[in-house]
Amino acid sequence: MIDFKQIFDNYQATRKKTWEFDRKLTVGASEAFACIRKTGFSKRAEEFGYEEDPGHTDNWGAAERGNLIEDHWVVPAMNQELPDGVGYLYAGEDQKTFVSGLNSATPDGLVCDVPNDCLKLYGIDDIESDCFLLEIKSVDPRINLTTEKEIHHGQTQIQLALIRELTEFKPMYGVILYIDASFLDDINVFPIKYNKNAMNAAKMRANKVYNAESLEELEPEGKNSGECKFCSFTHACAKVSKEAIPTGSNSEIDQSILDAIYDLVVQEREADEHEKGWKEDKDRLRANIKQMMADVETKLVSDERYTVRWTFQAGRKTLDKPALEQSGVDLSKFETQGAGFEKMTIKLVDK
Repeated sequence: MIDFKQIFDNYQATRKKTWEFDRKLTVGASEAFACIRKTGFSKRAEEFGYEEDPGHTDNWGAAERGNLIEDHWVVPAMNQELPDGVGYLYAGEDQKTFVSGLNSATPDGLVCDVPNDCLKLYGIDDIESDCFLLEIKSVDPRINLTTEKEIHHGQTQIQLALIRELTEFKPMYGVILYIDASFLDDINVFPIKYNKNAMNAAKMRANKVYNAESLEELEPEGKNSGECKFCSFTHACAKVSKEAIPTGSNSEIDQSILDAIYDLVVQEREADEHEKGWKEDKDRLRANIKQMMADVETKLVSDERYTVRWTFQAGRKTLDKPALEQSGVDLSKFETQGAGFEKMTIKLVDK
C-alpha cells in the first residue's frame, strides 16, 4: 500500500542538514532567547540522565517550508535582482556558521557594497556602514505582524554581533524579511539596529545553560512563550519542576519573608485583574472589527498600514469516547499519562 505521509516523512529524513561542528557545544542564535530550560535539555539532557518524550516526533513542516522559500525564492531573487555591484554573501550554499565561545549563528546572508541610504524606503536614512544583514522568515498567513517577533530580533542581534566580531564587515543594521507562506508577495520588512547589549545578554544565558549544576536552575520560560507544545522534553521538564517544589510545610516563617511574599501576592492579584480586563477589551474590539467587515461583506481588508483576514478553520477531529465506551471498547488500555504541571493557587483574604 502507498502511504503518502510516510513517503514525505522518509524523504525529509534524507534531507536533514549536516553541520561542521557539534551543535550541542554552543547556543545558536535562534535558541539564545528561546526557553532557557528547553535549550538546556537540547544541550545537556543526556548528561543529566533525561530522555525525550516517548513517542515524540518533530514536526518538520514549518522548518522545511522556510528552507524552500529561502532556497528557491528569496536567495535566487536576491542573486538575480540586486543592483549591479551589490554583493550577497554567506547565503544559500555559501551559508556559514560563526562561532564565538558558547554562542553561534548562521545568518541568511549579508548584503554588501551598498550606499548608506539603501534602506531609506524602510525609514533608515543612514545604515552607518556599507553592508547589512538579511534574515529570512516564512510565516503563517494568520499571523498579525506589527513589528518583528522578539525572538527573531534577538537572533538578528547575535548574527550582527558575530559578523562584526569575526569578519571584516561591520554591519550596523539587519533586516528581517517575513514572507507569507500562502501569499509570497505579502512581505513585511523590519530593519533592526545593532545593540551590543543583546549579545551580552546572549552570552550570559549561554553561560547559564552550560554552567548550571542542574536543570532546575533554568527557568521553564516556555510556559509563557508557548514553546511547550513544540518541545520534546515536556515529561522531563515536568519532572524537574516537581523535584524543585519543596516537600515541607514550614509554619515558622520569619515575618519579613511573610511581608515580602504578601507584597508579591498583592501585585500578582492586581496583574490578574488587569489581564482579565485586557482580555475583555480585546474580545470587544475583535467583535467590532468582525461586525464592520460583515457590514461591507468582506473577509479581507487591508491598505498600506494593516491587513485583516477573517477565515474559518475547521475543528480538530477527536474520538467520541462515550460512544467508544458504550460500544464496549476498554479505553484504559490506550491511555497515557500526561507530562504533569506545576499549580499555584493564590488568594487574598477579603477583610
